[in-house]
Amino acid sequence: MTKLYYTPTSCGAASFIAAVAAGIKIDAEQVNIGTHTTDSGADYYAINPKGNVPALILDDGTVLNEGAAVLQYIADQAPGKIAGEYGTKERYLVQNALNYLASEVHASYGPLFYGLEGEAKAAQIKKIGTKFDYITK
Repeated sequence: MTKLYYTPTSCGAASFIAAVAAGIKIDAEQVNIGTHTTDSGADYYAINPKGNVPALILDDGTVLNEGAAVLQYIADQAPGKIAGEYGTKERYLVQNALNYLASEVHASYGPLFYGLEGEAKAAQIKKIGTKFDYITK
């Protein structure tokens, strides 16, 4: 059975939520991203060498470990239910949004966790704000 590794407090949770919304059956296990161990005690790096979440292990052992790819795989298991069907304009709009979130929005948060202070931190927060302004519009 396909297995999803995720953390409920990160963007990896989107894959879990999408699977539930799509009504597909997958085995799911939470990962402690601080220790890189799974709830069952497994070394998460042995499962996903990148150490990021989400990771989806397909029945044949293939590992999908980028959020946009995992979400699109989940969408394909229930065509039209949580995203436009493959090949449609609606689906490409979803792909567009997922990639914007991954490359622009998500990436903008990293600097906040590495010691930005004062004006530099304020500038980064303003930059993130402009990205959310775009999403809202």
